Amino acid sequence: MDPSDPAAIAAFVKLLVDGYEAARIANYLAVSGMALVAADYIHTFPDEVRLMWPTPWSLPKVLFFALRYYVFINNIFAAIYNFPINSSTSKCKAAFVRLAISAPLLFIMAEAILLVRVYAFSGRNKWMLAYLVFHFLAVHAAVIGLLAKFVMSVRFDPLPFTDLPCFPTAANGSLLGIVYTIVLGSVVVVMFIMMWIAVRKHRAFNNRNPLLTVFYQDGVFYFITLSALASANIFMNYTAPEAYKLLLSQIESDLHAILATRMILHLRGSVETTDDAISTEGSWRPIQQKKQRDRTADAMNFSTAAVYKRRQQHGVNVPMEVMTGQQARGDGVMVITTKGVYDYK
Repeated sequence: MDPSDPAAIAAFVKLLVDGYEAARIANYLAVSGMALVAADYIHTFPDEVRLMWPTPWSLPKVLFFALRYYVFINNIFAAIYNFPINSSTSKCKAAFVRLAISAPLLFIMAEAILLVRVYAFSGRNKWMLAYLVFHFLAVHAAVIGLLAKFVMSVRFDPLPFTDLPCFPTAANGSLLGIVYTIVLGSVVVVMFIMMWIAVRKHRAFNNRNPLLTVFYQDGVFYFITLSALASANIFMNYTAPEAYKLLLSQIESDLHAILATRMILHLRGSVETTDDAISTEGSWRPIQQKKQRDRTADAMNFSTAAVYKRRQQHGVNVPMEVMTGQQARGDGVMVITTKGVYDYK
């Protein structure tokens, strides 16, 4: 800044005012996000203990716990960047880089959970797996590359006043806008894949399958919420003043983690609820086998320890696959499992 240039001085003062106001709002949003994460954890902890702790380790379970608890670490990094005042430019830059590396990890884990769900409900189709792996690698390679360029473009200059938090004085916001555009595109593509699976693979259930109902309801809510946030971030990065471009980034990271972990809990809860319909007398007789077996339960490892224990206690001779629906049929109950249809006598 040229001290003799009134226009440059005015622009710098405006930057300071906007930066301070944006930092204040960002702090409020950061605290709100932390409170939301804590409230969600307290609310869902009993479900975690009941549905997740007793089950065997699997990829979804590893992703669940990694995302569930890493979000707290990410919020600590956000607090280290947002709240301190009078930090040097080097400390501000280091805190920003740390947060910029940490936040995408939440998105990567949440996206992995979403894609594993899609693979499971495709019937573990090998071509779907190949595409989803390509999709995951392509999206995140592009995101990481653009984020690296964005972080290198961020600059923190010495401020003439004390008692100010960290905020960047320059950054290439268009790069971050492209990142959120890619995120939005990824969510849209996955949503269309889910719709295709719904039409081609599961029409026969006619919306009576509780497991599939939870899958699609959660998927649609996930799509709407993250699409709205990604669109808002795209708008902010292309149109908002420099100081406001990062305003919604933290809240989107928190919601990614909350929604992805809740999807797994809802699915496992649906499995447990559906399995309560098993009767304790008689035997199960297969009456129909699907030509292409749906291995959804194996892929997502939905079955809970409570389900296993209940079957053992009652001596019910039924396949270990997850119950996915039931309906009255003649003198008994026809129960749809992921391996076929069984007639209970």
